[in-house]
Amino acid sequence: AATLRQLATDVAFMSTSSWDLQRGTTTPSALKVEVKQAAMQSASQTVLVATSSKYGTFGMYKVAGLDQFDTIISDAALAEAAADGIRKQRIELLLAPVGGRSK
Repeated sequence: AATLRQLATDVAFMSTSSWDLQRGTTTPSALKVEVKQAAMQSASQTVLVATSSKYGTFGMYKVAGLDQFDTIISDAALAEAAADGIRKQRIELLLAPVGGRSK
């Protein structure tokens, strides 16, 4: 994590094992928290890449609130209420088609 803090990156693409509007991104691994936070802090832009199947679940440790991301990339199966909540926070939301479907 210390090395990541020394970098000046343009974009940090972050994955997550769990996420939702209230809790943000979480993980079951305490070891991942510091590394992910350091990567986000060193970047000019942060992008969360997470499938809709992980939405609404949560892990023991919080990594970041969704408001700390500039963009969220998910899939078109994301619930409309979740998509609306993300957009209301003025976070760019990109939804990839699933089985030929897109929103």
